Amino acid sequence: MYNHYIVVSCITTTQISQENFCSFIESQLDKELVNQLENFEEVDYCHIGLKTEKCGIKIDERKHFCTSWLLGIKFTQQISYELSTKFYAKFEKIKETLINKFVLKNLGQRIDAKSELKILVLKRNELENWGF
Repeated sequence: MYNHYIVVSCITTTQISQENFCSFIESQLDKELVNQLENFEEVDYCHIGLKTEKCGIKIDERKHFCTSWLLGIKFTQQISYELSTKFYAKFEKIKETLINKFVLKNLGQRIDAKSELKILVLKRNELENWGF
């Protein structure tokens, strides 16, 4: 059983951005997020689980499209402040890598400035707010 959960949310203002940007993010999740997290010795295993179109966080009302993916992580030990900080830094790096890959793949096409990619850590009792 997982002891921690991560939600990756792709939030956009248009259907076209949703299809292009969020579909690309989904295609890269296993390679970029799961594989990199499993490289940490503190991670026993990590899997991508459910996908939802419900956004469990408050978003700008102009951003109508939200796709979120749930990842479950089983750590080999209790999470310390130091380890937590290390993982947050890794999430930011992964987010940056995903965005850069999208721009390169699309020949320098800019991501709609209003599009967002968020990586959030959730507690088990917060999962229902997301529709998981």
